[in-house]
Amino acid sequence: MTLPASDENDRPAPGSGPMRPERICPSCLSEVPSGPRCSACGFFEGPAEDASSPVLRPRTVLAGRYFVGLPLGRGGFGVTYKSRDLVSGERVAVKEYLPSALAGRSRNGLLVRLESASDKHLFDQGMLRFRQEAQALASLSHPSVVPIRDYLEANGTGYLVMPYLEGKTLEAYLDGKGGRIPFPVALDVMIPVMDALRRLHRAGIMHRDISPENVFITHDRHVILLDFGAARCEVAQSKKGLTIAFKHGFAPIEQYLGHEQGPYTDVYGVAATLYRCCAGVPPPAAPQRAERDEVRPPSELGVEIPLRSERALLRALAVRPEDRYQAIRDFQRDVTPPGSDGPGDDGVLGSSKRLLLITLGLIGVVLLGVVMVAILGPLLKRL
Repeated sequence: MTLPASDENDRPAPGSGPMRPERICPSCLSEVPSGPRCSACGFFEGPAEDASSPVLRPRTVLAGRYFVGLPLGRGGFGVTYKSRDLVSGERVAVKEYLPSALAGRSRNGLLVRLESASDKHLFDQGMLRFRQEAQALASLSHPSVVPIRDYLEANGTGYLVMPYLEGKTLEAYLDGKGGRIPFPVALDVMIPVMDALRRLHRAGIMHRDISPENVFITHDRHVILLDFGAARCEVAQSKKGLTIAFKHGFAPIEQYLGHEQGPYTDVYGVAATLYRCCAGVPPPAAPQRAERDEVRPPSELGVEIPLRSERALLRALAVRPEDRYQAIRDFQRDVTPPGSDGPGDDGVLGSSKRLLLITLGLIGVVLLGVVMVAILGPLLKRL
């Protein structure tokens, strides 16, 4: 899901006016001469997709401003598209609210239609939470929370506009490392996530869908939290008989049961993601653990992890919400070994911060040695 980063050459020249949609490639989003094959990436634009496809047709323009390209990803509650702002020329990502259990696409490839008229209230409630979350996130600035640039409604649904991120998900990062990483490296990745969650929880926002798929590492080593799940939670709690695709191993028991959720719900997701990173496998699914809890301590799986950190991790993975940490800050404090990075707010991987501190410490030692030689040298000569 990586595109070339936007640069000055991508943007319309001053005074040239908005970009022309017919000249934008739906795959790489470059502005190229019109034709069936893109001269920049080689993408061949064949016949339009089947009318029954749930995704927007490529080259759709939303609100007269956002060119929609090919999908970046699809889930049970939405589709995210490669897009381009025709005014600024910047590449962006556009997420569409589209709960597949409730709605699909009309034959014109644009309008979202309900599968059943009886689900209209439920669809509208989910869309309301989608909009409210967008508004809340737009007013919150944190380096590890993906910023919301715009929100709009069209085609019977809602759309979030976000900057396009260049990098890879934590899931893809793990795949490239053989499926697992050492505990200190995993903690480096998740500390910025926990910093972001502390800020979100203070604002009354829960993520509800922490997993390696929703943690993104940019090429400049910033960690970003993606894809909040408020709309998913609203629909799941409102319609008990509806099948919701939770991420097994990362979703806590209260989500399966439709019970009250809180910061402790995100505590479980963070702990499960940490466990997956260093153990190589996620914990067993919460309903399975509720029947018979067979989660194994990471140390039994060959993971080198401080005892204090392991105890904190297992407590955060408790099946019953009341047995877990109730606040992310308390978990972050206990899972972080003494001397490692504690809570912060800059969204940068902890190893880089520790490297900076070590470097500064070494410089201090060298300077101290120079000063000591300057002071003690003449005294030693007299002796």
